[in-house]
Amino acid sequence: MAGLVIIGFDFGMALTKCAVAIQPPSQSELERVVVEFRDEDGEERFHLPSRVWTNEDSISLDEIDLPGIADCHLGLKRRLLDAWAGADEELVSGAYVTECVFFSLTRILARVRRSVDSHLRRQYPGASWTWVVNAATPSARGISGAVTARELQMKSLIARVLAFVEAHPDIAGASRIVDLRAEVAEAEALSLRHATARRVAILRESLAAALFALQADDAVTGTWLTVDVGALTTDTSLFFFRPDTLTDGREFRVAAYYAMASRIGGMQSVADALVTRDDLPAHAAHDRLGGLAQGELESLAEFGQLTEIVRQSIGDTLRGAWESENPYFHLFEDTQRGRKCRFRLLLVGGGSCTPAMCDFLRCWTWHAFNHFPPEAVVARIPYAFGVLLANGTVDHSQHPADLDHPILAVACGLAQQPWEMPRFDNIPHGPARGVPPRSGRIEEDWWGGN
Repeated sequence: MAGLVIIGFDFGMALTKCAVAIQPPSQSELERVVVEFRDEDGEERFHLPSRVWTNEDSISLDEIDLPGIADCHLGLKRRLLDAWAGADEELVSGAYVTECVFFSLTRILARVRRSVDSHLRRQYPGASWTWVVNAATPSARGISGAVTARELQMKSLIARVLAFVEAHPDIAGASRIVDLRAEVAEAEALSLRHATARRVAILRESLAAALFALQADDAVTGTWLTVDVGALTTDTSLFFFRPDTLTDGREFRVAAYYAMASRIGGMQSVADALVTRDDLPAHAAHDRLGGLAQGELESLAEFGQLTEIVRQSIGDTLRGAWESENPYFHLFEDTQRGRKCRFRLLLVGGGSCTPAMCDFLRCWTWHAFNHFPPEAVVARIPYAFGVLLANGTVDHSQHPADLDHPILAVACGLAQQPWEMPRFDNIPHGPARGVPPRSGRIEEDWWGGN
């Protein structure tokens, strides 16, 4: 029996992050880790910039690999979504956006695979493994159940990336730009031949944030509204979870979402403002965002515009939830002290957790009702997650820094057996109460039921 490796691959606008769940052969317990990378300066980080560097004939993840003058190309995810929505265009002479994104993701996934493989050989010598990848994309379908073109395109891309990395596990460093097209063609053939897409799942980013919340050490039963302010989009979701017990004493866990939303707009616009104001290189602006004082962020008009986008995304989600039965009961309660929210805010993503955005969200109220602001909780990586070092060693005594926890949340949410959290009004009712069959399950997942 083969073991299972589940890679949560969070390709973000600014940063790419990975977490991994490992199920050893004939075992039900999962080992979970966040992946630490070594950047071009030799520093250990839990993420890599979503960018590539190019010179006149080569491309690399790291400027240090390229002789002469090199150009940095940021915003790969935004350019990829634009290419899918319209027409692919050259990022540099001889290489299209989709080809450069393919290069970036194959090299990052290859780093992850080498680290994981080193750990597996050391801990489980002789074992065979099945590798799957879960990735996310901004929610273009809201509460609709139909799979979108964007999700199909992302699934196809990740399938090609996985197939190529499995065929070339040692790929690293710079490559010639003229070779990219042949790599993509080879990956396409490999993914079709080996049906790699069957080992790839694409989840909505809003759902991935909700799935992360179910793993948290301090997960509190009840209703949560996740707020994920990324570089490109702001994603929100409202869901509930709680344990339950059947009349025969069997226990199971219940989770379902009310609504989710995605708005175009994130920290990239604030970073662009810093580039203009402080004459910074584009790749340096994002590095400064996390360290900006609250007053400095609030002084930027672009930050004020972003808070309005966040407000609108939360409002979209709450209006979607209002379609459920007895919505007021699910969302609010009246007390002698005044109206309170039944839901808490869970802040995930780097943009949600800057001091100024935290302050905004902790004072947020929905204009439709006069209520006290809900409690706002910053995401924390569960202590069960170890740290997978670049050399393949797993360290359970080390834990990410405070600023890294919300940034890694979506990757950790993806690092589990993929399942689709049901919408509240689609979950089973009656005696069965949504209890799933146990056969074939890796572990006790959360399942819909009301």
